[in-house]
Order: sequence, then C-alpha cells, then structure tokens
Amino acid sequence: MRIDPSFIKKCGFFILAFIFISGCQPNTSDGIHFYKDKQYERAFSLLKKEAEDGNGQSQYCLAKMYEEGLGVKPDDRKALHWYKKASENNDALAQYELGQAYYHGKMGLKADPKEAFRWYLKAAENGNTEAQKKTGIYYFVGKEVGRDNVKALKWLKKSVQNKNKQDKEIFYYIGSIYYTDGKGLKDTAEAAKWYKKAAELGDPDAQAVLGLQYYSGQGVTKDLNKARYWAEKSAEKENDQGELLLGMIYDFSGNTDRNVEKALRYYEKSAKKNNGAAYYFLAEHYRNGDGVERNRSLALKYYKRALDEGFYSAKEKIEEL
Repeated sequence: MRIDPSFIKKCGFFILAFIFISGCQPNTSDGIHFYKDKQYERAFSLLKKEAEDGNGQSQYCLAKMYEEGLGVKPDDRKALHWYKKASENNDALAQYELGQAYYHGKMGLKADPKEAFRWYLKAAENGNTEAQKKTGIYYFVGKEVGRDNVKALKWLKKSVQNKNKQDKEIFYYIGSIYYTDGKGLKDTAEAAKWYKKAAELGDPDAQAVLGLQYYSGQGVTKDLNKARYWAEKSAEKENDQGELLLGMIYDFSGNTDRNVEKALRYYEKSAKKNNGAAYYFLAEHYRNGDGVERNRSLALKYYKRALDEGFYSAKEKIEEL
C-alpha cells in the first residue's frame, strides 16, 4: 500500500524531529552506567576498555576508581595516568582533579600551585564550577598569577551563575573585590550586598567586614545596632576581626554606652590571634591608663607587636615612647 503524499507532508516534520531527537540522545557507555550505579566491579573491565579506546569520561571514572579504591586496589600512579589522559581529552572533571592533585601534592606529585592553576583554568574554561571558583580566587589573591580583579570577578560570577548559588566563600571574595579594588571596580555599596549574602550564610570574615561597614557608614547607612549584631555573630565564631570590631564598638560608643572592660576583653581575644590593630588599641589603653593601670613598658611591648603584625601606625607611637 502506498502512503498518501499529503500524509507525509503533514507528518514529515514530526518524523524528522523524532529521528533527530533519537540520534541526539546521550549514549552513556555501559561502564559509566555501572560506575554511576556504584557497581564498580562490573564497571571496571568495561571502563578500562573504553578508556583505552580514548573515551575521556571513562578515563575520568577509571582514574577516580584507582584513586579511591572503588572496586580495585588503590593505585595513585594509575589514577594520575588516567586523569592526565582524560584531561588531554578535555574532560573538565579530570582537569579539576588534576589541579587538585598539583595544588595539594597528591598521587605522588609535588605540590605545585602554578601547575594547579594551569589545570584549574582549563577546567574553568570547560565549565567546571569549582574550577571557576578556584580560578577566580587565584586571580584575586595574585600569588602564583598576577592579581587581576576583573578576571577574578569574571570567574567567581560565572561559578555563581552556573551552580554555586549558595557558596559563602565566593560571595565573600566578590564582596572583597568591590570593597578593596583600586582600579575602577571599587563599590562599597555593591560590596555590602555580597558581604551580606556571605554573612547570612555564616561566613565570619564577611560578618566582620559588614559590621565594619555599618559601623563606619561605608556603602550603607551607618547603624551601630547592625554593626554590633554582625560583630557579635563574627566574634561568636572566634574571628579576630569580629572580636576587634566588637572591642572598638564597646570602646568608642560614647560615654553612656562605653564599656571599657568588655572592650579590653575583646581586644585581648583578637590580639591572641595576632591581630595588629588589637595590639595597638591595647597599647593605647596601657599607655593612657584607660580601664587598666598605666604601664609604659607593656604599652611599648604591645605597640611593637602591633608593628610586627603590620599595623604601621604603631611606629610613631614607639618613637614617642
């Protein structure tokens, strides 16, 4: 029986669509299927053959099995071999793991942060969200690569957009770029927005800086109650910056709300964590006999500790004493 041409015209689009969709269905290998199903012994021989045939995803899975001893005896040398093979095949997960291996000195490798960055960047370019985060942090810190806040912001925001929508560390770094940048990105209001995201997720560093912004009115309306709230949150986690800020709030809140005893207590907590500013304020109290017995030698000792920790305002005070 012949098919009516009009029927073909009507249905041709749907037939072609079906063929196209069928042809584009992901062709997950048997080895990968068993691997994802945690049937590692069944997966191993299949993955090994697929890996030897050049399948990047299978190479990654095989490397992970060797690294973690999943169904096979752990073997760092073989794990590293297959991570490298998969990385050469542009497998983003393998590239990230290779970056981790170089960064932490795993699988027999010597720690090499520069080589780690090279693989993080490749993985980031191939869409790995964790690698995008690492790459952004590298550019912000600027230790192994030149500091570049524009690139740092680009990769950190990509990581947020792709997956890491509740990562307090990323939010903190983005806030820090806007807070500290000296080349056109500085925006303390935008910084406060990102610090608040991180602070609400419990990041103590972000809580301390956000508290400082409310204390000083940087990028937000000055609000001592909010400053104290975030300083307390940070200090509860024994963060030295949060403790310092809480000490400052108790120290400089005016005659009615001032509490020197609490101020000194928080300065001491912060100073024990080698906070230079905390040592400086302790020195000021001992120099002036404010809340403590005046003690010139102890003041000098604390000024010197402040200077050692990079608080350079202490230098002038040392010269005066």
